[in-house]
Amino acid sequence: MPTSYSGLTMRKRIAFAFLFLLTSTLFAQQSTARNSPNSSIVPKEEQASREDVVALMDVMHSRRQVVAVIDMMKEQMLNGMHQSFLREHPNASPEALKKLDATMEGAWKFINIDELTEASIPVYQKYLSHEDALALIAFYSSPTGQRFLDRMPSLVKEAGAAGAKVMQGHLDEIQAISKQRFQEFLAYVKAHPEELGEAPKQEPAKSK
Repeated sequence: MPTSYSGLTMRKRIAFAFLFLLTSTLFAQQSTARNSPNSSIVPKEEQASREDVVALMDVMHSRRQVVAVIDMMKEQMLNGMHQSFLREHPNASPEALKKLDATMEGAWKFINIDELTEASIPVYQKYLSHEDALALIAFYSSPTGQRFLDRMPSLVKEAGAAGAKVMQGHLDEIQAISKQRFQEFLAYVKAHPEELGEAPKQEPAKSK
């Protein structure tokens, strides 16, 4: 596989991994801290209602925040694609780069923000009590909370760019280790086909 394609795949993985870490951190800051993972789940009778969570998402402008994260991911992926492509084709024309960008057109239509929101509501309920939700709604309704939310899209974008830059600085090492480990994996499964649900290949009988 050409370096550009393997590099592109790795950059996509890095972008998604960093996006996951970033959004996980942001959402984690909105829940109440507990002493251990087991105690972090709120007892069902104390959990926030669906209405609590919807109200919290509304006052937090959650839709806008999700759009900002998706836009950040798009930009990071396109930048990664350009860098990988130009490393292999340093004299590529602007027209070629535009055509490269066009390969991603329509790929994002499958991301439904309403579907993402619905899927996250039970998660919020699991980790937020009714009192937690009311307190957070009060904070994010305040001038300070609203100023923080207004700045969140820029914060997400700049933090994402900074994190991606750090990750890209280690891209060669990550690729080298990943390639080595993958080759070792291929050698292992070739020697142990039973782990893939395949019968071992029989050596052809030698004619006497």
